[in-house]
Parts: sequence; C-alpha cells; structure tokens
Amino acid sequence: MNLLAVAAVSSVSFAPGEGRAPAIIQYTLSDAPAIVTADIQTNTVADGSGEWASIGGAAMDEMQGDVNCLVRKDGAKTAAWLPGEYWRNTALPAAQMRVVLKAWETNSPPDYMVVNLAGPTNVVRFYENEKALPGGVADARYRTTRMAMHRIPANGVVWWMGSPDDEPYRIAINEYRHKVMLTEDYYCAIFPVTYGQQTNVTKSANTSMIGSYMDGLSDLSFRPINRARHDTLLGLSEAHARSAIGTHTAGTDTSTCPINKFRTQTGFPNIDLPTEAQWEYACRAGTGTALNNGTSYTGTTATDKTRADVVAWTNWNLDNIPRRRSQPVGKKAPNAWGLYDMLGNVYEACRDQLSTGTDYTNTFTAGWDNSESPSITTNPVGTKSSSITAWTRRGGGSLFDGTESRSAMRKGYTFTLKNLSTDNCFWGYRLVVPVGDVLK
Repeated sequence: MNLLAVAAVSSVSFAPGEGRAPAIIQYTLSDAPAIVTADIQTNTVADGSGEWASIGGAAMDEMQGDVNCLVRKDGAKTAAWLPGEYWRNTALPAAQMRVVLKAWETNSPPDYMVVNLAGPTNVVRFYENEKALPGGVADARYRTTRMAMHRIPANGVVWWMGSPDDEPYRIAINEYRHKVMLTEDYYCAIFPVTYGQQTNVTKSANTSMIGSYMDGLSDLSFRPINRARHDTLLGLSEAHARSAIGTHTAGTDTSTCPINKFRTQTGFPNIDLPTEAQWEYACRAGTGTALNNGTSYTGTTATDKTRADVVAWTNWNLDNIPRRRSQPVGKKAPNAWGLYDMLGNVYEACRDQLSTGTDYTNTFTAGWDNSESPSITTNPVGTKSSSITAWTRRGGGSLFDGTESRSAMRKGYTFTLKNLSTDNCFWGYRLVVPVGDVLK
C-alpha cells in the first residue's frame, strides 16, 4: 500500500438481474483500507444518454458483500443488490441503470453508520447521507433491529457550551457559558435507545426499564426506554461509577449490563453514554439558541409552546395524553445533523456528575470567563467528587414543560432514588461511539 496514495475504485461493472434476481456489482479497490459506498442510479433514456438520478435508499434494501462497508484489502471485489419489495421497477434495460461507487478515506468516513442489533455481531454498514439509508429513515428497523448513527464533526471545533445570560428560563448556576473543544469526531445515534432496540440487544423484556403505564401499547417497541439509570446501564455501583468518570468502564456481567451487550453486539469497545459536552454539541448542531433548530424562546408561554412543538414532546403538547407518555421516536423535526428527540420525550443520561456553581466552574480551563480572551476547556467530563451525588441528564422530557427542553438545560438525579416502581422517571439514553473505535 502506498501511504501517500488515495484509495480508489476502478473497473466498475453493474449487471442488473432480471425480475427479482440480484444485481451484481464488481470493482477493483486500490490503496485500501477504505469505506466503499454504492449508489444505484437510473436513467429515463434507453441508451443511457439522459440525466442520471439516484433511486434513493427508500427504494432499496441492504446490499450484500463489499459495498457500504470498510474494505480492508486491495483487489477485485463483488457485491450484490437484491431489489426485493423496495424497488419494484425491475423492467428497465441495463442502459438505464448503473452503480456509482465512492471510496472514503478512513480518516473521513461517511456521515451515516448503521449497526445490526438483532443478527450476527459486528455488522456495520455506511451511507453517504440520510437519503441513502435502506428503506428510508422512517423504516421500522432503525427503531428496533438496527441503530442508525450520524457522524458528528467535532474534532478541533471551538464552540460555546451553556446558555447566554439573556436566554429565557435559564438556570444560571447550571449553565455558565464557556468555550469548549472536543478532539475527536464521534458517531451519535439518531434516536434515543428504544424498547425494541434494547430488547433485541439484551434478548430480554427489560420490563424494569419502562413505566407500567406503557403496558399494552402496540407501538411500545418504537418508544424510548424511560427508566434508565447509570447503575442499571453500566452495571456499576455508585462508588465504582464515580471513580470511573472519564473512562468507558462498565460492569463485566453482560447479563445485567446493557452497555456491555451493545459493545458485544456492535464490536465497539467504547460505545457508551455521551459526555455532557458530546451531548450538547450534538444537540446544538451548530446552533446557539435555546432550541436546536435555531429558534429562540421569548419568555411568552403561548409563543414558546408553538416553537417547542416543532422539535420536542413536552407536557405543553401532551396535556391530553395519559400520564404524558413518552412518544415513538422520530415524530418531531430533527436538528441539522439528523438527530431526533434530542429535546423532549425523555431526559437522556450522560457520563458526568451534575456539578453546579463553583464545582462546575472548577472543571473549566482557567480563564474561561475572560471575555476578551476566553480559554478553551478541552474534552470536559464532569468531576470526581464524593460530595456530588447527582448524575446528569439532558434534553427535557414529555412529563416536563418546554422550559426544560433547551439545549443548555442540565438536570440531575441520584442513585438514592431507588423506587423505580414509580412512573415519573422519564430517563432515557442515547449512545455514541468514537470514530477511532469504528475504524480499528
């Protein structure tokens, strides 16, 4: 392999199958490793001289073989596309169909990654954008048997964490504004973990992680886990969890530790809860406003209810729902990075303890509050303090009003709250994985 060369594909051929027979894709890869993605395109002119257009992921099922995956070695490669039920127009002549392949360097992978949660382990596929996801993002698989994740372009970006002084509903002691920089890109799940996803990974009913008022719902599999806690997720005691802040430590008993189950299934040793900084950066998607679609709150409830309704399930729009149940994921508008339900629905657990006041500001780089030349806090991860008992959750939830569904809002809960038989927990979680884990 030439270390100065760029991975490339050549000798590409595409043989459409007749009827429902598979289409065969062949190509040669040079200067591997690389992630190779495929786009099936059609042409409305019989001789292929017209405009080419992608059929899009919604018209496709998953491909098999050496496409949409990490290809580690040079040479001749083969893949197959089964049109199946998604692509019904199988009568087009060969001149009206083609495949476009793209080789991605491993230091710049595609935006979307999908991991299999129900079948064989370590099955990972990559896609250039949301439109390329097989079956489309609304496909039930991404809420049950698959986990779709978006690459968050975080490496080296300096941004403001916290809220400005004039943000309505701000809780100053928790939301000091300061500059932060993360030093690695990471993939973030586009939905909070659903009951269906966790059940497929853990192979158990997980009844302790969902409120009793959710029983009997036909769409329960599509709703987020809503009684998740650090000790339950990580299989750690409170003392062990506190000492492990800043690491990816989890319990070794995979039968009782969902995080370890996800690690075993995906092959990613550091798939985990996000840090607060990772969560807020992903939630904001480049915005500095209260809501993660670039909209600000006004402090007027009637107006703010309308604005929150676009992106979040809160008790502002669920007053008539029994016990303000958490809702199926993906029903509200996503942020600019295609992440759904970051605000509202369920609060999401982070890896940090809930530092406040001076405990919080002591975690910042010295000089963070110098407005003329503010310092930058790099990769912040809470604190390790025996005096702090709360753990951080972010994003608001369906039980709470929209004042808590803000990108900067921080709230905590304690391990001493042991009564999980109550229905008022509304604690979910979302997973992230460092890009370095994915491409090892």
